[in-house]
Amino acid sequence: MTVWKVFPGAKGLYERDFLDNGHVGISYGFARDLRSFPLGAELHEAYGRESHRLWSFYRELEIGSLVVAPFTNSCISIGEVTGSYEFREGIDPFHLRPVRWLAVDIPDGEFGDLVSSIRSPATVHRVHTVNAEERVRDLTWFGIDHYLRRAQEYVESGRLDSQEMEYKQELIDGLRRARSALFSGDEEWRVLVRKALAVQGSPLTWRSAQAIYRWFVSDPENAVAAMSAFWSEGDASDAERIQALVRAIPEGQGFKRSEVGTTLRAVSALYMALGPDHPPFASTAFDSAYRASHYPRPRRGADQGEVYEHALGFLDRLVERAPSLGFQRPADRLEAQSLVWMMSQETEQVDEVEETDPESERQVPDLAALAEELLLPVAFLEKIEHLLADKPQIIFQGPPGTGKTYVAKKLAECLAGSPDRVRLVQFHPSYAYEDFVQGYRPVLDDEGRPGFRLRNGPLVEMAELAQSDLDRSYFLVIDEINRGNLAKVFGELYFLLEYRDEAIRLQYSDTSFTLPENLYIIGTMNTADRSIALVDLALRRRFYFEEFHPERPPIDALLREWLGTNSAEMQWVADVVDLANEMLDNREAAIGPSYFMKRGLNDDQVSLIWEHSVLPYIEEQLYGERERLAEFALEALRTELNVGNRIGEQSVEPGDNHADD
Repeated sequence: MTVWKVFPGAKGLYERDFLDNGHVGISYGFARDLRSFPLGAELHEAYGRESHRLWSFYRELEIGSLVVAPFTNSCISIGEVTGSYEFREGIDPFHLRPVRWLAVDIPDGEFGDLVSSIRSPATVHRVHTVNAEERVRDLTWFGIDHYLRRAQEYVESGRLDSQEMEYKQELIDGLRRARSALFSGDEEWRVLVRKALAVQGSPLTWRSAQAIYRWFVSDPENAVAAMSAFWSEGDASDAERIQALVRAIPEGQGFKRSEVGTTLRAVSALYMALGPDHPPFASTAFDSAYRASHYPRPRRGADQGEVYEHALGFLDRLVERAPSLGFQRPADRLEAQSLVWMMSQETEQVDEVEETDPESERQVPDLAALAEELLLPVAFLEKIEHLLADKPQIIFQGPPGTGKTYVAKKLAECLAGSPDRVRLVQFHPSYAYEDFVQGYRPVLDDEGRPGFRLRNGPLVEMAELAQSDLDRSYFLVIDEINRGNLAKVFGELYFLLEYRDEAIRLQYSDTSFTLPENLYIIGTMNTADRSIALVDLALRRRFYFEEFHPERPPIDALLREWLGTNSAEMQWVADVVDLANEMLDNREAAIGPSYFMKRGLNDDQVSLIWEHSVLPYIEEQLYGERERLAEFALEALRTELNVGNRIGEQSVEPGDNHADD
């Protein structure tokens, strides 16, 4: 077989589309089904330049060929072509080939001299380097090999059997007895299920187990029918069985079908009745394993059945590869799943904790859904989550209009699990310690006489809430954090930001005060504001910083992606913004995408936004050289780009005017 490079669009425009939807694609602005051209000569006559690349993608890319996709993070993903050419009308890229991704985000350096061919400007071409197929095929095991070598620590220590395999085998035996009772008509099958799932270490949470038992009792006829089909020896696939049972369990019984991880964990535990080839599923454990092994995630929007089959495919890869590395274990899916679970405990929180109190059960943050809503890569949000886990305060910095505050608030609500555990405050030059932490405020007593009363500010209030509820996360979002006099506003809290396990006395209180570890702070900082005070080194050392800049991923592709989804005919606006940012001398004064992320955007709205929001902002940045302002007029920029002739056309991809590879 061969190896083909397929470019995922300028600035990684199609990266998420490729991975989330299981395909690769090209466009060249040619929105016609290639199957209408039986001969390459006819396609050349219809399209002309680069028609040979369209033809190669359509006819020469064989099923079973490997594809490499160079991503913007200096990494390359590898997949295998699984189907014939497809045409997607109205959505760029138009020309697709289905792909099963085998490994994602492998560093460029692992590819050696193959990189020069993979990173060449051409959009699609065959990699002709000697032994390319063998070398790329070996790299699909790159992350799996590292993962298995780490896993041997648990095998050699004996912990795999004592901590995981023994109780799981006991659980399987108990569920098998329940299954036999069900098929023999013994009504005790429900009791046997309950006893089996009561084993110490059971994958089910307290609430999920209660929901299942209530369903068994409240609707016994449908429960028996659904469980009989689920546990039968029929030809239905794992995905079909899982999804059928998910649909059978009624909503409102402790299940929400939209919560893939929670529901699948419960259903997969019942599936263990069919033996070691049907292990339980835990979303956080598998997500951690996918990241660590460079294994692709399930496609976006996958249902519970698909997610489960995807996890089984990963376990099969571990079992298949182990003998090649000289390892005897994992020898089956259950052993592989047990290693996945054990390894996840070293670096990840358990996504659902076995509870005796239903009110203390935690909800898993759905970063994938949030990423889809924000049009940001899920890896970007996961990185911020990991930074917060290491140091519970971070600042989003960048020019205005880059979505810092919006993302901060949405991410905080997602990670907290509820907007009720998030509070937003905004700093300004007159904001003081007494406003933020604690201070005396004027009040009138019961007889109307003036006086002062000690009151807590938002930080102390949120700290007290977090301290009283240590099982949940609380967030304080500080907008425009650098507009306040930070040394005065934070005071002695500089110390507590670094030493969360220490206690100090606040200025106006004799009682000890600590910052609980479950209180997180996300600040936003506008780097274009000349009036702000510099953030001192003491504060910088205590915060992580994440840049939101129109020239850097993921913000650089945000406007173009949003327009492509919501106002495809307005893509020229992204070109105008990019050109204006190139002309501005001050990088920190760049124009952010948020100005134009409005539903129903049209030419008139763009003109109004540009005249009344963007130009006044640019005028402030051009203080002392206002003669340049005419260069930034909207029509001047459109003329410079020749936008009038480009509206409605597809963007030209890098390499489109290269005749050779």
